Amino acid sequence: MERRNRSDSSFCGPDGGAVAGHEVAQVRPGQRVGLQRETLVGEQAVDPQVPRPLRLAGLLLEHLRKAPLARIINVSSCAHESPGRFRLEDLPKPSGNGGYGAYKRSKLCNILFTYELARRLEGENVTANALHPGLVRTNIARNNGLLGRVVNFFIGVRGITPDKGAETPVYLAASPEVEGVTGRYFVDCRPAPSASISYDAELAARLWDMSASLTAVDDPPAR
Repeated sequence: MERRNRSDSSFCGPDGGAVAGHEVAQVRPGQRVGLQRETLVGEQAVDPQVPRPLRLAGLLLEHLRKAPLARIINVSSCAHESPGRFRLEDLPKPSGNGGYGAYKRSKLCNILFTYELARRLEGENVTANALHPGLVRTNIARNNGLLGRVVNFFIGVRGITPDKGAETPVYLAASPEVEGVTGRYFVDCRPAPSASISYDAELAARLWDMSASLTAVDDPPAR
């Protein structure tokens, strides 16, 4: 069975096996699998990009641990560098989660999660890294009216091709140069500093706890 879902996390298990949701799907090595957008439990209106990496990692971790070496890669963005006012308490509030601001905050959450996951997996056979793929021509601003069309025009002029944008994810997934490297942020296939707030370990742990409460996933546990 082959399954293709859109996600901001890429995972590949042993022998090309992966888990999507609660079903086992057989995928080709290197193929991208993930979870589609879903309604969260309760009345929380959190951007699905915030808790989704934890849910997917938790569902796949058992399988990843069976591999000699496994890599978890989260696609973030340089937009995380200017999230504006960022408080975890504000994430469940729909009024504060609209538009580009929500996108920037979710990308910061991607990196906070990645660093926390790397800390929790320390000493295991699974690594976790995040990346910025570049300004890729993917029609990302569609469904945003006139402003979206203007943004997409700009990206079309200044952006890079999807093939070029895939270079860093593929590098992190396959290159022997990053074997064993974990808890890092990459741009153009090179380690790069992320925003200073992303190194706040206490904030990352609180984000993890919030995501765990929304997804009923808390693996790996804190060390």
